[in-house]
Amino acid sequence: MRRTLLMLLIVLLSGLAARSQPNRVKNVQLYVAPGFQFNQIDTICIAHPIDLRTDRTERIYLSGDDPAPNVKLYPAYGSVQTIIDSQNHSYSIQSRLALDFNKRGYDTMNCKPVNATLDDLKEPNKSWIRKLDFGESRWLFLLVVEDASGTYKNNVPLGLFTGAPMANFGRGSAFVSGYLFDQQSASLVWSSKEVCNRCVRGYGEYKGINAGAEFMERQEALLWAISGSFGLLDKFEKRKKHHGN
Repeated sequence: MRRTLLMLLIVLLSGLAARSQPNRVKNVQLYVAPGFQFNQIDTICIAHPIDLRTDRTERIYLSGDDPAPNVKLYPAYGSVQTIIDSQNHSYSIQSRLALDFNKRGYDTMNCKPVNATLDDLKEPNKSWIRKLDFGESRWLFLLVVEDASGTYKNNVPLGLFTGAPMANFGRGSAFVSGYLFDQQSASLVWSSKEVCNRCVRGYGEYKGINAGAEFMERQEALLWAISGSFGLLDKFEKRKKHHGN
């Protein structure tokens, strides 16, 4: 009986993908201005994301304009693998935003950095919004990282029985907020806050505890909070590409 239960546990866990989906990304708050329509949008200028975490000692990768973290990981098969380097910006938050907006039918361009605090963004007034650099666009999107964390543990038991297999296990959490501003009306027309709580990256992807693995847990939690199922941009209406007003 004991052997049967152990085998069932192993089969169940082996059915998990290397990257399992995170716990449901939860919408915390959504605001849409009266009269705002998504079909008004033509090109969205994406500002450099802002890191407004209370503790910023753990690094995150915001934009391809930033120095790329030279992240080295040790996959389960043993050899060293560089995930992010100066030639690969696919893990940057700004790059992911552009990709996801494009998939949803919106053209994008990059904007200059925005100087903002959480207090500025609670109730942004017209005079503050008029100081923002919209580039050549009417619409500016700003992503704010309010929290991000990641952990990675080695040799975590997969069962309660003696002799149960061990695995490496990582998870991350993230809290992000997004803001869409309209230059023409000098107003905030859309905003949302999202939490990706204890997002599970998967089993057995890396061996050993290393800073690179913990960085990836933080970064992937952020990406899930932005573009995962029920993520931040899931509240943006999908459409065929066309130019609005």
